[in-house]
Amino acid sequence: MADPIAVDSFKGDSWEECSAFIQRVRAEAWKEGKSRDYAWMADFSAMYFAGDALLWYSSLAQDIQEDWLKLQAALAARRGKLAASTPT
Repeated sequence: MADPIAVDSFKGDSWEECSAFIQRVRAEAWKEGKSRDYAWMADFSAMYFAGDALLWYSSLAQDIQEDWLKLQAALAARRGKLAASTPT
């Protein structure tokens, strides 16, 4: 295993915090050789939800909690940036 992982708790306060969290999870997965292991990425990220973000995460369906691609999409949708950037 690589050096200790430096990921801050994720509270979901802003899009900037959300996008930084997504990038940190991707970076740590890449360092561990797990960048295509979406279950590992989802499990890894779950350890860092805190406050309101933990409450939100806990309310998600199990299939979203266990799949990084679905969880990442849910994070982006929650912050509203996905909808705002999608062409009509």
